[in-house]
Amino acid sequence: MDKTNERTLQMMKAYVELHDQGFSVAEIAKRFNLSETTVYARLEEIAEHAGLTRHELLISPLRGNHSSCNFKPIRPVDAIRFQDHHDTVMSELDALKRSAADSIEELEVVHEILKEEL
Repeated sequence: MDKTNERTLQMMKAYVELHDQGFSVAEIAKRFNLSETTVYARLEEIAEHAGLTRHELLISPLRGNHSSCNFKPIRPVDAIRFQDHHDTVMSELDALKRSAADSIEELEVVHEILKEEL
């Protein structure tokens, strides 16, 4: 058998245990150096062997199924205050970017001066 087949077989043997520990399909694929497509393609076979459904192998037992939950904010969001806060943060980020650009410019000047002196 080539390496790919062996890795796939090892993944198939370990999938249910890793899934039950909370690993995602992507994490399991990465662990065995496989593509996510390869893992998804084998889920039906893994499920059949484990006596489960493919769907059960896609839902994390640790994260649960929150699709039916109705999440509500602790308090209503004031859109105007949120926008003001967003604008303030963005202005501060712009100022930081300008400051960083200025510092880089100064360092480049110093670098050029030092190169000339050496």
